[in-house]
Order: sequence, then C-alpha cells, then structure tokens
Amino acid sequence: MLGCSLVLGLVVPLHGAQAAKETVLYSWTWGTDGSQPEAGLIRDKAGNLFGTTVVGGGTVFKLAPDGTERVLHAFIGGSDGAFPRAGLIRDSAGNLYGTTFYGGTICSGGGCGTVFELSPPAKGETAWTEKVIHYFKGGSIINRQADGSGPMAGLMMDSAGNLYGTTSAGGEVGGYGTVFKLAPPASGKTRWTETLLHTFKGYPSDGGVPQAGLIMDKAGNLYGTTTAGGPSPGLGTVFVLSPPPIGKTQWTEGWVHTFKGYGTDGAGPLAGLIMVGDMLYGTTFSGGPGCNNTCGTVFEVSRKTGAYSVLHFFTGGSDGEHPAGGLINVKGTLYGTTYSGGTGSCTNSGVNGCGTVFSINLATNVEKILYSFQQSVTDGQDPDAGLTKDSEGNLYGTTILGGQGGGGTVFKLTP
Repeated sequence: MLGCSLVLGLVVPLHGAQAAKETVLYSWTWGTDGSQPEAGLIRDKAGNLFGTTVVGGGTVFKLAPDGTERVLHAFIGGSDGAFPRAGLIRDSAGNLYGTTFYGGTICSGGGCGTVFELSPPAKGETAWTEKVIHYFKGGSIINRQADGSGPMAGLMMDSAGNLYGTTSAGGEVGGYGTVFKLAPPASGKTRWTETLLHTFKGYPSDGGVPQAGLIMDKAGNLYGTTTAGGPSPGLGTVFVLSPPPIGKTQWTEGWVHTFKGYGTDGAGPLAGLIMVGDMLYGTTFSGGPGCNNTCGTVFEVSRKTGAYSVLHFFTGGSDGEHPAGGLINVKGTLYGTTYSGGTGSCTNSGVNGCGTVFSINLATNVEKILYSFQQSVTDGQDPDAGLTKDSEGNLYGTTILGGQGGGGTVFKLTP
C-alpha cells in the first residue's frame, strides 16, 4: 500500500470582492420536467448542456444555448430505473450514459439501480431512445454473487468503450459497495458484459460506501474515493485498483490515502478525483479545523508516494463550507463549489449560507470566493455538484434548490 503521510499546507485564504457574474440559465418549478438536479453538467460542441434531475422519478434533460429546455427521457421506475443522482457521459456518436439509484427488475423494494444508454434520434425523428444496459443485483452476506446496489456516481469510458463505475452499497460481502466494469456488446450482439472488479469490505480492512466515480491513468489503474471505511477512525479513503497481470483476472486494491478526519485532515469525501501529472486532487465534505472540525477541505495527494497535503481548510461563513462536488483544473487553477456557506442567507434550507463557487491557484495555494449564492427567486442555492467550462472560460453548474419556483437551477458564471 502507498504511504499515508500527512504534509499540511498552511494556507491563508483570500476573500476579495466577488469577481464573477452569475446568470441563471434555467429554473425548475417542480413540474413535469423534474426538479432538484443533484449532478453536474456536460457540454457539447454546439453549447448544449446535458444533465439529470431527481424529483418525480427523475429526468435526463438538454438545455440549448437559447435557454430552451427539453426532457430527453423521464424515468418511470420499475424496469426503467428511477432517480438518477449522477451526471452523464457522452461518446463520439452522441450517446449518453448514466446510472439510476433505484429501479430495475432484480431487487425488491424499488430495485437496486441501473446503467442506461440514451441514443439521439435517428434521421428524421425527434425522440431519443433509452435502453437499460445493466440491472444491479444488490448483495448481502447471504447473496454473495451480487454486484452492488444504489449507484450514486456517474461513469467513465475507456478508449475501447468499456464503462467503469461504483455502487454505494451491496456486493459480495457486507454491502459496502463495489467497483464494476461493463464491456460493450460483441459484434452482432446486444448484451453488455459486466465484471465485478472489487467489493468493498468496510472498516477497518477496506474502504466503504463509494459515492463518486472513477478516473484512469495511462497504465489502466483506477482511482476513486470512499466516504467511509479504512483504518481507525474509518472516515474514508482514496483508493487505487490496479488491473491484473497477463494471465490473471484479479484486480488489486491499495490505499493512496486514508482520512484521519477532524482537526488536521479531511473526512468523508463525497466527490471523485482529478489528476494533474502525478497528483490527485479532491474535496472532503467534512473534517479540517473549521466549523468545529466539520467544514471540509480541498486536498492533494501523490498517486505514486502517497504524500498528502491540505490545500485549503474551509472555515464557514463567507468562506463556504461542505464541498460536495469535485474539482476541475483550468490552466493551473482549481474550481469547485461548496454546498453551503457564503454570504447568502438560506435559513429555509436548514444550512448556513446558500453555497459558493471558489477557485484555488495551484502555484500560490490562494483560495478565492468567486460567487456566493443568494436566497431569492432569481438565484439558486445549495450547489451539490462540480462545474464544467467552455472555451471562453465560463463555468456552468447546477443548484438543487432555488430559482423561480424553488426547484433548482442551471447557472453560468462569467469570470
């Protein structure tokens, strides 16, 4: 296993005037087109934004540059799946892939979740076509052949078209979640083939409850986070899964870092990682010395040596708190969101502040708050996901509440 040394970065945050203009591009009103987007967005070359909502069974939507929103698919539960809590990926043919937290035909009580494919309309048609390509089978101590349940994360695709992802529960032993691979159908076939790469065993011998997706390096190693598990005190891990040697089938798991939690370290990472060279960057929802050890952090860790440092401890108030989403890297600057904190007054959501958009310069470790969401019908609140960008440097994201009607928003932030 890789080293778990803690090398603290002493960072003094900079809280200057807001240096970005926010525009709400779309607001949900708890209507038939869904509400409460929990995931981030992807953007195509034409400037269309694609994402998911959760309420009412959930939807996949498209938002055109002119502000026109269209539901591409509305989930109805059962064999169709329900409640997509993760974002989407898109292949070169324009097909969209994602997961639903519930639904399926195998597990009782609402189903264990699905992986779906959504294909664009054929020439002359207008309707997108949805197909469930995998139903999860759950898992418990009794059902040791199951492959997980409740996927909360999106997928990643390799150059061969294989899909990789995580489930937050289920699996062969203990029900602490899984890592899986789905291989596309062979020529002339229609069925995707699943391989279970790892079942998490939980505290203290393994991580548990992964809620985020995966990234892959050039050697085919997979990196991700678990919100729990690891050695005492069991507050989450950064893990690596290495592919089997030639002639073998077993993937090998190791820890890049195990979180020690409160005070000097983070705890409970909800989001995934990004890779810049040999360094992995991510966020923890809790931990650090701020807010009685609960405000969260931004961290970096070497994927080769395990050397770990905290780039920023969130302190609440105007600084923001509880980053639930991941990061993006734009020319050496990290951008992300905090679910709460900031200067907005959001007492109706039960949190302190409405959330923020922040940046951290990797050369200086200086953090800036670019925007604080406000409690009003013209603004969103509580961003639960990371951001995406366009070629002009504009940032796009979602809030799970707020906006006209209160059902959440899609926003654009112009530096």
